[in-house]
Amino acid sequence: MALFIWDALPQSSPMSIKARFGWVFLLLSFSGYVSMKEKIMKSNADIVREACHIVWTEGQIDRVDEFYADDFVADYAFTDWGSGIEGVKALAASVRVGLPDYREEIKFLIDGGDYIVVELLIEGTHTGPMNGMAPTGKSVAFRDVTILKLRDGKIIEQRGLSDYLTMFQQLGVIPEMF
Repeated sequence: MALFIWDALPQSSPMSIKARFGWVFLLLSFSGYVSMKEKIMKSNADIVREACHIVWTEGQIDRVDEFYADDFVADYAFTDWGSGIEGVKALAASVRVGLPDYREEIKFLIDGGDYIVVELLIEGTHTGPMNGMAPTGKSVAFRDVTILKLRDGKIIEQRGLSDYLTMFQQLGVIPEMF
């Protein structure tokens, strides 16, 4: 873009070479500002992708407040999220006790603006106590479907269903039926 402006100036323009370089610098600086601003303004889908990766897969619990709002609420069957950011941190920490290598992979994502729906593949190895169960050393891989609502770049609501039947069958707690 700067070269286009440079070429548009008439050769006989009274604008000095120094002034022309000043305009080029200003335009390049502004274009850098715009691209930096675009990087800061992430889509809700990007925020959810990052939260899944950073908080849940990498276990960076100290970064929960980058993704979740203070007034966050959750609705999951059989999972106590507590309340607010502290509830998310507590759940993320407890997951890491039972499944230290816990990871989430987004298999499918629907971007509905303020609402994001994800299908997750959750995997880990049960090497620590979990929900009153002694470690089994077994690996689990099960699906989860989650609906998230975002406001001002933060997750404010999250509800979902996890395929705990498959997880408990893989852990040997429930016999496999099929």
